[in-house]
Amino acid sequence: MPMEWDRYPENWKARSLELKAQTNWTCQHCGRVCRRAGESLTDFAARIGRPLAQIEKPGRYVLTVSPLDHDPENPKARLIVLCSVCHRRYDNRFIGKLSHQKRERRGQLTLPDRPMPPTPLRGRQLSLLPDWAAPYSISNSGE
Repeated sequence: MPMEWDRYPENWKARSLELKAQTNWTCQHCGRVCRRAGESLTDFAARIGRPLAQIEKPGRYVLTVSPLDHDPENPKARLIVLCSVCHRRYDNRFIGKLSHQKRERRGQLTLPDRPMPPTPLRGRQLSLLPDWAAPYSISNSGE
């Protein structure tokens, strides 16, 4: 999901560079050493002591800073330094909620609570419901 830079403080880039330097350009989750800002792929390979040919996917060596609560506007946000792979894994758990919040910020209104459907929902129909419509249970009986 693309960053909405207007939600981040003006000093975000400097703050994130400082945090990355504090962790020695290493992911706090998996320990992967990542490329420094402006570092060429050749220099990076030499720094970690691997041949350039062994670095197949350079995008995996990008270091990011993520607010754990997904609220970059919060000045006291808990921040973590993650490689792009770990960052994506972390965000995947919240992708539905984040895209819903993004649509609301852009002006899409939320639907008010609706009454329960007259018949119980079964199977795949549940995946079409927004999170706020839960809890529903899936009936596996042959009714």
